[in-house]
Amino acid sequence: MSELDVREVEELARAYALINAVEHGGKAQLGPVMGKLMAVRPEWRKYARDIASIVRRVVEEVNGLGLEEQT
Repeated sequence: MSELDVREVEELARAYALINAVEHGGKAQLGPVMGKLMAVRPEWRKYARDIASIVRRVVEEVNGLGLEEQT
């Protein structure tokens, strides 16, 4: 992932995961978060496999938070 800023991926993934979690009763879903990232950063599609592992971790972290922490 030489051209990919992992910190940026984590930050965007966290933002979209929090939005997704709030919209779905506190449980973010990997698919919609990945879809949003690929929509706003189409140049990242070639890194989708690497990004998916980052997003999966972030979604698990967000899902571990309480509803109050997610908002």
